[in-house]
Amino acid sequence: MTEQNENQKVVVEIFGEEYPITGAGDPAYISQIARIVDSRMHEVAQNTRSRARDKVAILTAMSFASQLLEKSEELDSTQTASTGRLDRLLDGLDKALADQLGKLGAQAVLNLQVQVGQSKYITEVQKIKSAAPDAVFYAGYEVETPYLRKQLVDAGVKVPFMASDGAFLSPTIDEAEGAAEGIYLSNFAPEPRVALQAQWSQWLKAYQDVEYRNPDTYSINGYSAMKVLIEGAKKAGTLEGARVADAIRSLDITTPIGKVAYDPSGDLKEQRIFIFQVKDGAFVQVSQ
Repeated sequence: MTEQNENQKVVVEIFGEEYPITGAGDPAYISQIARIVDSRMHEVAQNTRSRARDKVAILTAMSFASQLLEKSEELDSTQTASTGRLDRLLDGLDKALADQLGKLGAQAVLNLQVQVGQSKYITEVQKIKSAAPDAVFYAGYEVETPYLRKQLVDAGVKVPFMASDGAFLSPTIDEAEGAAEGIYLSNFAPEPRVALQAQWSQWLKAYQDVEYRNPDTYSINGYSAMKVLIEGAKKAGTLEGARVADAIRSLDITTPIGKVAYDPSGDLKEQRIFIFQVKDGAFVQVSQ
C-alpha cells in the first residue's frame, strides 16, 4: 500500500488513489494513518452504498470527528471525577487543619477555595476583610499567591500571611509588586547557605559549572534527590528501577537537606518542615 524513497517521500493509497506525502514524519507512522483512513472510507462506502469520493470523504471525516468528540467527553468525565475526588481530599485537609487549630486554641473563621491560576480576588478579599482574621493561610501556588496578597494589602488587610510550599518560587515575590514583603512560607528543605555553611561556595561553583542560572528555591532539593538516586543505584549495582527502589529504602545518608533514611513503607523517618519569610525581596529561613 505504501512505498518510501530516500527523500522521506511516502506514497499512500487511500480509497483507490495514490497520494504522495513528503515530510519529516516517520514513514511507517504515515503509512499506518493512511491505512486507517482507507479502511474507514471503505467501511463508510459499504454502509452507505456510495462510491462518490467527495461524499464518502465527508462522511468519513464526520465519523472521525464523532469519535474524537466521544473521547473528549470521556476525558472531561474523567477529569470531573478526578476533580470530585480532589475536592473531597481538600475538604478532608481543611477539616484536619481546623481541628489542629482548635487544639491550639484558635478558630478558622473562613474557608475559601479559589481556581488554579486565578488572578482577581474581589469577592474573596471582601469576604476575608469582613471575617477580620488574625492571620491568613493560603495553600496554593505561586501563580495565585502574589495577586491574592497584593489585593489583600491594597484592601487594608495586612495581617500575617502564610503560604504553603506550592508558592515557594520567585514569582511569589516578583509578581506581588512589593506586597510579598513579610509573608511566611513553608518548605521541606532548608536554605542552601544555612544547610551547606562552609561548603556553600564550593557547591555554588559546582552548580554554576553545569547550569547558567543561580540556584533557585528547589535546587537543593533536586540535588539531594539525585544524590539519593545515585547512592541507591550504587548500592543496587544496577539501574533497574525496582532494585534501585529497594536499595533506596535501606539507605541512611546525609544530604544537603539533612539526613535521609526511610521506613519500610518508603516514607522519610525524619520529616522536616522549614519556615521562610520574605525579607528585602528574598526568601530567608526563619531561625529555629
